[in-house]
Amino acid sequence: MESEEFGVNPKFHVVLLPNNDLGMLKRWLKSQLGEGLEFKVRLFSSVFGVKYRKIYIRFQKTKWASCSEKGNLSFNLMLMALPEELRDYIIIHEVAHLKFQKHSRAFWKLVREYYPDYMRARRGLREYWR
Repeated sequence: MESEEFGVNPKFHVVLLPNNDLGMLKRWLKSQLGEGLEFKVRLFSSVFGVKYRKIYIRFQKTKWASCSEKGNLSFNLMLMALPEELRDYIIIHEVAHLKFQKHSRAFWKLVREYYPDYMRARRGLREYWR
């Protein structure tokens, strides 16, 4: 049965895709993830006193997120599969890179200040990556 309209029914865990258009699903997932990411990136950028250029959401094969030297933040679309608290850790981690490029003591001190249980989050992310 072909559906003419894209739709998501969270109650029944059903996604309706017209003509099985997976690109439409990917765009929808990006928009859903992007709303929360943008708000939190703006929030932590303001708190840390840093600026970012752009936020990208991509399907990355090797990492959850990254921060470029130019101040661009890239987040893996697979963050959709993570609990919100792990997404928060990733956002804080990447925004902290806007202040400290390297994983220095100052970097980890900043991360710990806003996400005290960051070591547990790192372990959790390794489990989800599998």
